[in-house]
Amino acid sequence: MNVKKDSAGNIKSDLKMLFKGLRPLDLVLFLSIALGSIFLYQYFYDQYIQVLQSKDLISVTSQGKVLQFYDYVLEKAVSGGYGSEPSIYDAAYYNIFLYAALAIIILPWVIFSKVTAITYNYFALSFYIKTVLLLLVIFSSYFVYRTCKAFTLSDEKSKTASILFLTSSIVLYASVGFNQLDIIYILFLILALEQYGKRHLFRFSFLISFAIMLKTFPVAICIPMILLIEKRPLKILEYGLATAIAPIVYSTVFSFSEGYVTSQKVINSSYSFSDSLFQNGIEGGLFPISLMIIGMVFICSWAYSIKVTDSISLYKMVMLFGTAIYGMFFIFVSWHSQWGILLALFTSMLLPVLPNTKLIIYVDTVMSLSYLISVFAHNPANIYMLNNGLLTVLTRKTIPHEITGGDPIHNIGVFVFSVFAACILELIFFGYKSLKLKDTEQEYLSIKREDIYLRMAPLLAFQTILFVFFFIFAR
Repeated sequence: MNVKKDSAGNIKSDLKMLFKGLRPLDLVLFLSIALGSIFLYQYFYDQYIQVLQSKDLISVTSQGKVLQFYDYVLEKAVSGGYGSEPSIYDAAYYNIFLYAALAIIILPWVIFSKVTAITYNYFALSFYIKTVLLLLVIFSSYFVYRTCKAFTLSDEKSKTASILFLTSSIVLYASVGFNQLDIIYILFLILALEQYGKRHLFRFSFLISFAIMLKTFPVAICIPMILLIEKRPLKILEYGLATAIAPIVYSTVFSFSEGYVTSQKVINSSYSFSDSLFQNGIEGGLFPISLMIIGMVFICSWAYSIKVTDSISLYKMVMLFGTAIYGMFFIFVSWHSQWGILLALFTSMLLPVLPNTKLIIYVDTVMSLSYLISVFAHNPANIYMLNNGLLTVLTRKTIPHEITGGDPIHNIGVFVFSVFAACILELIFFGYKSLKLKDTEQEYLSIKREDIYLRMAPLLAFQTILFVFFFIFAR
């Protein structure tokens, strides 16, 4: 009983610390970009298919056939059950636990529809789902605070990291605006980081194992994190096997499902994480040389070769490695908008322990702005997301296809993406410099309220431009 009381007391004091000093303008600005992310635009088709497939998961689960989920969805997809034409690309590609999470989110709507025989509007449902995703981002930001405390950061720095994550233009666009489920595996990654900060390596290994099972990306940071703390080969192997448990068990269970095997072959042919490591290298003597793999080998060797004795130094190394690894991924490998949340998590947590120079805030802000511009320069058709927002529902107008169907804007894209890459490299440089700082508040970056406002400005400006764009071109 004492443990429960202590736990509840800690949560209460944590929340009190997080909300302390909150001003009306803080709330107004955050709600502006949060509500804009929910209602202004959305990547509709992916979520529409996921909703249908999550409803199918509810159906097969009620029949006791959950292991046949992928088979059922594949058969339905190739017979045209999810669209106007039969397509194997409408099969279930994601982890069944992500569909289960979405099924839980939409379950009240499904029950209401069955009880009342009233069909619900998919626009209304999608806005509801995006609201839940926003709540998950807020929930995750609380665990960012707890993770920082686990690494013995001060209350103020822990709070700052939490707020930086919550108000990140990249986080809100990639998760809520783009309405994808990546925040779920990110939450498990954050929970794993908290256990790592407490030096509970087996708990860390099992939690990050579940995150890896949901999406492969966390495996890249998992390896150097183990090597930072553990130098004994057998122990490294133990923790490595622990991190592999969930993906191995999951793949084994569904390896007998033809639908699962087929869908994974199709998705891996286009979006394989392991294959992406071999992209965008330079020509070598016998084979191309992968810059991403070179960077990973260097970071893993660095992690194994150094001895970290205190929690603050460990925190700096982990956040630097995370920024470097996923920064390299975004520089060298083709990526999707929703993956940006992974990079933003580590940069947001890195900022409070960087050297005390104002330039860093400007660099981080420009990184967010160049991310948003790069996304749309690479695929101007993303502007069609406005047609799936509340403005279309209210005005019954849409932006014509000749505007939404544009080709990549090459020269602008090259320039802006180069700026994006330069900002990532600068943050890595400052992260390296921070390793030499003494553990005093005067040495670290002082992040003020106006700095938080500045970091929100890219998304606020982006949403304002899209709002005006709609009323200029919608017909």
